[in-house]
Amino acid sequence: MRPEYQHQIDDLLHKIEHLEAVVRSQQQTIEVRQERIKQLESALAAAKKNSSNSSKPPSSDIVASMKGVCHASYSTIRKFLRDVVGIRIQIAHSESHARDF
Repeated sequence: MRPEYQHQIDDLLHKIEHLEAVVRSQQQTIEVRQERIKQLESALAAAKKNSSNSSKPPSSDIVASMKGVCHASYSTIRKFLRDVVGIRIQIAHSESHARDF
């Protein structure tokens, strides 16, 4: 081997080592993210279950739909009560401006 090429060879070997380290790091990242995807898919599948597509009782459907209601806006709570529970709430700032929701 010619000595004038040794510097180029050393540079290439260094670049190869660096790229191998990058690939190892990326492989670890991929494995971590694949595991996270599995966890999220499981959580999503569990969240989609209701009494019509699982062995859950129908009463669990109401509980599932109420999750997060305590932090919901007033209009969201009104819509929930109207659409799910069947209760209509009327807001009236004065008698002439009463609205039924």
